[in-house]
Amino acid sequence: MVTEVKNHEDLQREISLLKEEISFLKEQLDWYRRQAFGQKSEQLSDIPGENPDLPGLELPEEVIIEEPKKTNHVEYDRKARNKGTCTLVLPDNLPVEEIIKDIPEEEKFDSKTNEELVEIGREVVDKLSYKEASYYIKRFVYIKYAVRNNPLSGVRQTPAEDSILKGSKFDESFMAHIVTEKLAYHLPFYRQQEKLALLGIKMERQTFSSLFVNIGNRLDILYQEMKAAAFECGYLFTDDTPVKLLEPGKGKTKEARMWIYEAARPDSPPYKIYEFTENRSHDHPERFLKDFSGVIHADAFQAYVSIDKDKSNLISWAACWAHGRRKFIEAQYCDHAFKDTVLKMIRNLFRYEKIAWKHKAEVRLKIRRELELPIVDKFFKTLREKITTQLMLPKAKITEAVNYMLRYEENFRRYLFDPNLRIDNNEAERAIRKVVIGKKNWMFVGSVNAGKSMAILYSFVQTCRELKINPQEYLEDIFRRLYNHPHKNLRELLPDQWLKNKNSANSTQA
Repeated sequence: MVTEVKNHEDLQREISLLKEEISFLKEQLDWYRRQAFGQKSEQLSDIPGENPDLPGLELPEEVIIEEPKKTNHVEYDRKARNKGTCTLVLPDNLPVEEIIKDIPEEEKFDSKTNEELVEIGREVVDKLSYKEASYYIKRFVYIKYAVRNNPLSGVRQTPAEDSILKGSKFDESFMAHIVTEKLAYHLPFYRQQEKLALLGIKMERQTFSSLFVNIGNRLDILYQEMKAAAFECGYLFTDDTPVKLLEPGKGKTKEARMWIYEAARPDSPPYKIYEFTENRSHDHPERFLKDFSGVIHADAFQAYVSIDKDKSNLISWAACWAHGRRKFIEAQYCDHAFKDTVLKMIRNLFRYEKIAWKHKAEVRLKIRRELELPIVDKFFKTLREKITTQLMLPKAKITEAVNYMLRYEENFRRYLFDPNLRIDNNEAERAIRKVVIGKKNWMFVGSVNAGKSMAILYSFVQTCRELKINPQEYLEDIFRRLYNHPHKNLRELLPDQWLKNKNSANSTQA
């Protein structure tokens, strides 16, 4: 009799384990199906029995009134293949815009004899340039002067203009064009090469890559300035995504990483700082953030958890409610009444936040304290009751979701008490999505140096897009001015300051 009871208990235990494994495998299969065929949006359909009216919407008048919105150059033969690494073949019918570069009239006299200088020749420098929907040659003609019958007096001409790449065959407009095409519009170099070839312009892929890397390297000084400006705001969104890195000499790729750190204070410019690393080691965010003090919005990547727990630094971590919500959405085989209850509470938090962000900081805190805090308290109480009073399969996704929220409860509550914090990290996810879309086109990064240059250039291109600045126009201007711009005034060249100065100049002219 004892043996039969023991066997029965063993069978019951085996049945429970098999049920748990079946449920786990069904959830895994369902997840893969959604990734392959389902919608990626996390927008929830109406939850059964949910009252669309939020409690507390009968707020005092001072809460519901919205704030007004604030409101050295290289010559080349156009017909012959050039020697060296930069190959550039141009068609004979490419339009040429000639720019005469002459010295001032008062300098056309010898300083010793006061004799008038005579023109002895012209130095012609051709640069491949870009205009919207067309390519053309920008020809700089430097007029040379010398003293008649006195070869020892030297030659005088207008000096070459400043450029981010001295002596390049490419004008700043063309440099800005290839960067913008790749990083703003996701057009890889082989497609740009094909477009040029259709116009009779032959340019090797290596030339594209070399030009791209050199530009990124030269912009590093301005990149560091933008990074410092972003850190000064004290709040950052951060996320990362895998990218493929070509291993030298092996002909195959390995997984590298692209990170985003975006300024998150409401009154700060939305600087987007990208960083490229060879792997996802915890050392990378710890090193990158060593000069930062403030709060980071992020998911529960262990590096951020460790940074938050390390009391020797001045960085704290605010968890993302959208990330926590995602874990409940992915749980398909569970107590649906419980799942709907917690999703309804999260949805109400996001609805209140939508209202709160239409108001000043003090009103935002009032809404959070009086309307959101009770929901958060009830939310975590519900999770604790569920995990302690009811049987939950250890491997089930709903169990994983509950444990995740409870493990980082302090971090999920952090936004309630700081008006500058967001409830989610969606800004970083939107910023990193630009890389995700791009890597589907350019496929992989050719080298570590190319990855670092890409991160630098991504930072400026995507910050410009966020500020509604034409990346082509901004980069072209910066490429001309950066070389000789005073170091102490570098912030004048950051996208938001550049736009401010441009608008000010336009209003003055008007």
